Amino acid sequence: MLTAIAHRYGVLTEADFRDAMKYVIEETLKVAKAEKWIYEDKEGSVYGYPAVIEVDLVVKDKEHILVGIKSRVAKGDIAELYRISKLY
Repeated sequence: MLTAIAHRYGVLTEADFRDAMKYVIEETLKVAKAEKWIYEDKEGSVYGYPAVIEVDLVVKDKEHILVGIKSRVAKGDIAELYRISKLY
């Protein structure tokens, strides 16, 4: 679905799509703040080895929503986002 939306509006890269969605969330709808959460997972909680974790985050009032933006989603991506949410 994200691919269809991205191509319909002429957004071809994940970074461009992320920037467009940030604009819609923050400027157009004025409903939340969008930002990137970056964390050094020294214990390897997400991947089983130390890694820098990056995920998009939408904050509305006191609610935090982690968002994974991918051009294609595989089953492993869901498990990865779940592990990132536990770390967060």
